[in-house]
Amino acid sequence: MFFLARVAEQRGGRFEWCFLPSSGEITWFKGLSVNSVKRFLRTVAFREATASDVALARQVWDDAETGTDESSRPDHADWVIGSGREYSAQDAVATQEPNHLSFVLKPHIKNEPREVEITVRKAFREQAHGLIALADDKKCLSALERPFPAPSHSKKNHREPSQAPRMEGWAPRYLTVLAGNYLVIHLSDGLLVRRLGQYEGETWNWFAPLPADARIAGIDIEKNVLKLVLLRQAGEKHRLAIQLFVLTVRSEEHVGSYISHRVHARDDLLNSRDYALPGIVDHDFHHGGSLDVFGRLGARYRLDRRGNLLQPEVPEILLSTGQHFIIDNSTASMSFLQVMRHRDEELVARYRPALEAMPVRFHDMVWSSDSTKFAYAQSAGAWFALGQSASSEAYADAELPFQTHDGERVLSINIKNNEVHALLWSDARIGGEGTIEAVRYRDGTRVRTTRPIDLGEDADRIVRIAQRNAKLLAIKVGLSGEPKEMISLRYKRPNAHNAREVFDLTAIADEAMLLRVKDAS
Repeated sequence: MFFLARVAEQRGGRFEWCFLPSSGEITWFKGLSVNSVKRFLRTVAFREATASDVALARQVWDDAETGTDESSRPDHADWVIGSGREYSAQDAVATQEPNHLSFVLKPHIKNEPREVEITVRKAFREQAHGLIALADDKKCLSALERPFPAPSHSKKNHREPSQAPRMEGWAPRYLTVLAGNYLVIHLSDGLLVRRLGQYEGETWNWFAPLPADARIAGIDIEKNVLKLVLLRQAGEKHRLAIQLFVLTVRSEEHVGSYISHRVHARDDLLNSRDYALPGIVDHDFHHGGSLDVFGRLGARYRLDRRGNLLQPEVPEILLSTGQHFIIDNSTASMSFLQVMRHRDEELVARYRPALEAMPVRFHDMVWSSDSTKFAYAQSAGAWFALGQSASSEAYADAELPFQTHDGERVLSINIKNNEVHALLWSDARIGGEGTIEAVRYRDGTRVRTTRPIDLGEDADRIVRIAQRNAKLLAIKVGLSGEPKEMISLRYKRPNAHNAREVFDLTAIADEAMLLRVKDAS
């Protein structure tokens, strides 16, 4: 009813409604109010409306319009809202009407929200069909006292919107997605590895407690094998330890194979950022090859089986998504960026920005694996999107410019029909609204394509958002900055009953299978 009232207001019409059946006379209400809805709830009758009830309501409407000149009577559309259940082998009254919204209450399931099946038909043709989950009764009744209040966030940490800062480092922090179906979450005391199954809710969890002196130098998952590279203090030198874990579900505790070498580590390898999850490049290390790890600023270090830690003449890494990384592989005659796969350094895509020379550091960049589209910013808010280069000719690819507002970060990018489609996070930590929204840009003009998703009152404690398929995964930290919760959001189906799920990371780690990290020796 609120939706229909809004449509009427937007189109300059008027909205009147009545409820069926009622005790006594049928009363038509003009517009909606809290009191009229409360009266509706108080007069609910324990019988279903009949066709004669609908006909009587229409007669009351016609009588109210009696005396009005036929030519001046406004056009009107009748909608009937009611139960879609069949009674006495007859169709429900609501479903007999040309325009109707019918609902069927689903059977109660213990400890689960009550669901309602909704169907919308216009001119007897189905327009929409789906399930909605009802909130608990207390929340529904409180909504009558304050209908549709505007979202409000805590003002305790409110700040004026500011430009998104320059990207800090190349490695993902807090959360990374590996091998398609693995989530790796860096907790304050270890690593939580979460494998997502084929079916909704199907998961397996492992937890690797990390020694206090250990820094993660690299991580990867391939064919259900976790490769964990740790850098630890060993006297005046450091020890680079590689441990492999086969992620099976048949044991409560896993002890992986272990290789360790004493090395002279550079400062940028030692001073990795807190909660960083850097990737590696494995050149068949366990069969006599080498293993590449990366420093804080992107420099590459190569460990061979004899324990030598070398620095090869290769481009620095600019950005890593966990499974892929981007490098500047420009030549004297051509500037271009390459996207490589961490696992085997296979070339995935290449891009030629319209730049005379590549900057030493970009302000920010985003690469979306599902669309293979790339975007970069040399200064805050001024972005350029481009598709994958299919030519080896020395000219720049066509770029599409777009602007972001203060407080916004770009999560993903796509290009369709010469339009930029972007998923934006308005980050409350830098004065944003604490929302996620999808927008598109055509010739620089911004248009919102979906209603923003509100991240809630604690939006200023969300530090990382990653995308996996049709879900967004957000990491929320505690007051001291340690990861506490993971929030799963179905941003393409925000009204689904499981559109928002919250997971207690500490509780999951406590119940997870144990990965035993070997002590330094």
